[in-house]
Amino acid sequence: MATPDITDPETLALILEHLQKGKVGERVICKILESDGIGSYDDVLHFIEKVRSFECQIVIDDFGTGYSDFSRPLKLTVDVIKIDGSLIHCLAQDHTAFLVTKGIVPFARSMGIKTVAESVHSEAAQDRVMELGIDFSQGEDFGMPAVELLSRNEQTGRDK
Repeated sequence: MATPDITDPETLALILEHLQKGKVGERVICKILESDGIGSYDDVLHFIEKVRSFECQIVIDDFGTGYSDFSRPLKLTVDVIKIDGSLIHCLAQDHTAFLVTKGIVPFARSMGIKTVAESVHSEAAQDRVMELGIDFSQGEDFGMPAVELLSRNEQTGRDK
């Protein structure tokens, strides 16, 4: 049995119903995995059009994995590209990963798309992320998911 996704009419109807009832659209981020094979861009564009009417943001997740298609953000009009952790994880020591990421950032910026570095695990990786001008970072260098929100200093034990 296939997993319901954004191209399934019943799933879309359920999402739209909750967006309408909850009035939370501006706080909802819909992630589309870059590694997923998109069978029909028309169906995905239809989904994006519907959820954007509730002010949801659209994110391409795991960008940079496999055979990344730089035209995908153009087709899908996304708000954010999350650069895959496999690139970010070795950013400090792998020149090829650095060059690929260096290409993604100005491409996204030229289109008004924000960037997020996934899996930032060390200060060295974060230094390279900052050098490249990536907008946001997430990963264990900042803290793992937790029930309560903590400041970065509380999570890492670093001084202010």
